[in-house]
Amino acid sequence: MGTAIERRLVYGDALVAMLLAVLLAAAWAFRDWHQLSALRLPDTDDVMRLQQIRDWLAGQRFNDLSQHRLGEAPGLAMHWSRLPDLVPAAIIALLTPLAGTHQAELVAVITWPTALFAAALFLVGRIARSIGGPGVARTAIVVAAIAYPATTIFLPGRIDHHGLQIVLLLLVARTLTSPPTLGHGLTAGLAAAASVVIGMETTPLLAAAGLAMAGEWLFAKHAADDRMMGFGIALAAGLLGASIIFKTSQWGYPGCDGFTATAWRGTVIAAFGPMMMALAARDFTRPAMRLMLAILVAGVIGGGVIAVAPQCLEPYAMVDPMLARLWLGKVGEAQPLFTAPVGVAIGYAGVMVAGIVATVWRLYVTRDYRWVALLIVQVAALGLTCFQLRGAYAGAILAAPALAAGRGGRAGGRGGKRGGVGGGRSH
Repeated sequence: MGTAIERRLVYGDALVAMLLAVLLAAAWAFRDWHQLSALRLPDTDDVMRLQQIRDWLAGQRFNDLSQHRLGEAPGLAMHWSRLPDLVPAAIIALLTPLAGTHQAELVAVITWPTALFAAALFLVGRIARSIGGPGVARTAIVVAAIAYPATTIFLPGRIDHHGLQIVLLLLVARTLTSPPTLGHGLTAGLAAAASVVIGMETTPLLAAAGLAMAGEWLFAKHAADDRMMGFGIALAAGLLGASIIFKTSQWGYPGCDGFTATAWRGTVIAAFGPMMMALAARDFTRPAMRLMLAILVAGVIGGGVIAVAPQCLEPYAMVDPMLARLWLGKVGEAQPLFTAPVGVAIGYAGVMVAGIVATVWRLYVTRDYRWVALLIVQVAALGLTCFQLRGAYAGAILAAPALAAGRGGRAGGRGGKRGGVGGGRSH
């Protein structure tokens, strides 16, 4: 009976997320149809992504991500990934014989971000249902659907990689609010590996998620060791597989602003951290002993990352100074929060800050560690936003569960309670 009810709840959350995503996407597409129908996409990165897909479908090699129209031969190397191209390219390839290239591309640039939006809303609903109780999930889906600026990366035409990375981050966050198991660790590790392959922007948030996992491991929670082990194994295995499948022609580029050999070495070494902690702590249950062990492992892993990938300490150091001045310094989402106009700063950080306050309140009310786990990632998103505004995408959508739980009042508090910070688990 319980399984059947849970299945209906999952289907219900999925249906609400899908209907809301389709409804909003239709409204946005109608509003922007004049531009969208001509494939004038919302952001220049979306245009570059579409051109990259076109070139691939026209015969450019899978591992060649250079733009041969730009710069001298052999073209301008794009430090991107082929992974976000896969689904839009498949849609275009399947529909072109039936509807023509233009219509196929139009369908792809509308349906792909809409599908990602639906997936993001569904994951927010599942997080909220797990942590806030049954009365919170649908409200959280609605809150997430209007959480600016996260909504802007799911607009029709937004086929760049940010939406996919947010979905992967939410998948990791979902495992943080679920009972720790080996399977959840494997899921989080694979999602983290895919996000790293796409781009390094969310690496601080993934590291924060790992820190949140380590919190339960520190207090020797049931199966926390298994989740840590699964996370490390899947992260390392995923990166190993990606180094074979998604290795680009610029693999040897000595930078850390994309999926390069340098970035790969650093993240693979980092993946051994949770595995070492899980293995070494099997015989230690006292938090003090585990804390010392964690500090030791962090020192070893940190030293290893610095030794093999020092460029990752300053990912944009390899960018030509003139290019940094003319281009990187003018990319809106890459600007620090405190240099933005006041209205822009409030717009980007407002929902995120409100969500952090709401999460702190839910933690105070419920004493449930899962709110701590979510809070760690939210604070990391705020910290990232202080350096680059793009961190607000994650911060805004992660605010939805706590904002919805606060709106749900006492019912949300009762439904979300699962022991204290140091207490046991209910499954």
